[in-house]
Formats: sequence, structure tokens, C-alpha cells
Amino acid sequence: MSFLSSAEFWIALSQIILINIVLSGDNAVVIAMASRSLPPAQQKKAILFGSVGAIVLRVVLTFFAVYLLTLPYLKLLGAALLGWVAGEMAISDPAIAAWVADRHSLHTVVPALGAMLVVAVGKWLSGRREQRREQLQATKKQAAV
Repeated sequence: MSFLSSAEFWIALSQIILINIVLSGDNAVVIAMASRSLPPAQQKKAILFGSVGAIVLRVVLTFFAVYLLTLPYLKLLGAALLGWVAGEMAISDPAIAAWVADRHSLHTVVPALGAMLVVAVGKWLSGRREQRREQLQATKKQAAV
């Protein structure tokens, strides 16, 4: 229970609550728009079932997302896909579209380079985080002695 006195815990909890409030507001608008053409008796049922369904789905999908993050190479695959999309967006920019149109090899090379760059930066940052964690543990051990 010592985590309850941690500022990091309360900051993370407040962020989760804020995100849930924003998502709940969005769901309420969608449910209201979907049920506005129904008769009043069915509107109440639609709002109730829609709200309960949204809450249940959010809880179930949150656990599913947490499970997916435990899969070893899923983050790597997601990072590569993000880099690929960024490369595609760079090539489709109207400022360079005419120049790229004549160079067909760039349509594959640039997205692939984007994917490799995002993965490489992610791996580099992850390695730095591990080094920092090891430094902090060493400092704590020296302070304890």
C-alpha cells in the first residue's frame, strides 16, 4: 500500500480518470445521436444499454490492450508500421509529389527507411532508459552503504 503515497501513482490515476471522462463524453454524444429518432420509451432503453455496453467494452478492451502489450514483438511491429505510414505521408506531400512521381523506387524506399528510423530510435531510447535505471540502482546501493 506504499504506492498510495507516491505522487507518480496519483498523477497516473488522475490521467486515467481524465481520459475516461473525455471518452465517456464522446460516447454520450454518439449514444444520444443514435437514439434521438427513437420513441421516448425506446430512447431510455437505448441510452441505458448503450452506456452499459460502452463501459463493458472499455473494460474488456483495456484488459485486451494490456495483454497485447505483453507480446514480445508487437511494439516493434507497431513502431515499424508507424514509421512506414510516416514515410508514405512524406512522399504524398504535395510539395514533393511531382518530384517523387518520376522516381518509383522512392515509393518503397522512403517508407522502409521511415520504419527503420522509428524502430532504431525506439531501441536507442529503450537502451538509454535501461542504462539510467542501472545508474539509479547503483547510486541507491552506494547511498545505502
